[in-house]
Amino acid sequence: MASRIQPLPRLKPPPSHWAQALRLRLTGPGGLYNLGNAFGLVTGLALYLAAGQGDAGRWWDYFVGSPAALALTVSMVVFYVSGEAYHQAFAGPGAPDLARLRTGDLLSGHGAVMLGVGLLFLDQPVLAATAGALHAVGKYGSVLVLPIAHWSAVCRGAVVLSRLPAMAATLLALGRVAGELPLLSVAVLTPITMLVCYGLWLVADVMLLRPVDRS
Repeated sequence: MASRIQPLPRLKPPPSHWAQALRLRLTGPGGLYNLGNAFGLVTGLALYLAAGQGDAGRWWDYFVGSPAALALTVSMVVFYVSGEAYHQAFAGPGAPDLARLRTGDLLSGHGAVMLGVGLLFLDQPVLAATAGALHAVGKYGSVLVLPIAHWSAVCRGAVVLSRLPAMAATLLALGRVAGELPLLSVAVLTPITMLVCYGLWLVADVMLLRPVDRS
């Protein structure tokens, strides 16, 4: 009697190296920080050119075309490096790596200082004092008091608070143009883009709120 040939079981293909790397990148605060940074960079440059604020052949003006642009570009680069430090701090076994966490905090403080300088050049003193100065104080404070869990949480809470005025200002800007202009207009997409970035950064800030237990 002829034997029945059993069909081979279907095997799920293993996840690709790139998919695994992407998943790992988005599991910690560093990945979220840099996802927001990358999204803001790409969409910001695209909207800048779409608005006719710069010639496509002189796209670099978006980065270094003015003192404000240069300061914001420097802050963006430093924030990227700090995001990588945060990612490495939480990527290995026994996370977080406190040395790398401290490096991420320190670099993020430097980036916040340059962000505040750029905002001052843009005549935004309130945002310079909050998104810049308060953010920097929170990050530098986290470096100085990292061994003291309670005060570390207080400093990280200051970083969370530093996001709120910028988010409120962005919501007000969106409210002024929403309903009056098309959804795909630059004036509407710009605050929407910023809200997405702020949301990603805020989630990363909240992930860092839990005090570090050194015991």
